[in-house]
Amino acid sequence: MKKKISLILIILGLILILIPIGGNIYNKNKQDEMIRDFEETFQTVSSTDEGEPLKEGEFVIVDINSNDNSKIDIGSVIGIIHIPRIELTLPLMEGTTEKVLLQAIGHMKETPMPGQTGNAAFAGHRSHTFSRFFNRLGELGLLDEVYIKTKTTQQKYEVYDILIVKPTDIHVLEPDLDVPTITLITCHPMYSNKQRLIVKAKLIEEKPLSEIK
Repeated sequence: MKKKISLILIILGLILILIPIGGNIYNKNKQDEMIRDFEETFQTVSSTDEGEPLKEGEFVIVDINSNDNSKIDIGSVIGIIHIPRIELTLPLMEGTTEKVLLQAIGHMKETPMPGQTGNAAFAGHRSHTFSRFFNRLGELGLLDEVYIKTKTTQQKYEVYDILIVKPTDIHVLEPDLDVPTITLITCHPMYSNKQRLIVKAKLIEEKPLSEIK
């Protein structure tokens, strides 16, 4: 009986070890697929245009150059975020539902698109179980660079403010500069929902993809 209990405990221990590993592998493959598709081809027709909602596991890539982002479906891929300092490259998806945040960094639909006038806000988990996401966001410092690639441009941002706020402090979503800005949001401290870590960056350069080698 003791041997059976020991075997069960060993099996349970292996399962607990393998779940995070499996989650990381699955999410990494999914994220790589979205990034690869974004790099190779663009679809300008969203599921709203087709009159059908997105199916489980389905994503589309959309043109975000319009000033009206109300027609962009939740779960659509709108770009790629790259932060050299923390070795992060992830797809950006429209919306901040749990389904979106388990796959990518989510764009808050009520805020402008990256590169547009105002403050584009993005949320991401801090998780060691189902991908890295924003778990190293706290390592960023002032003047660090953040890149966002859209369908037509590559945008370069520079960090100008880092702060810790309460979850109810929504003033961080308000524009505070005369140039386009982005706000990166994640939970703080790690594994806690008590506060929010906020990283704000301003647009300092934007180039058409055709000019980038």
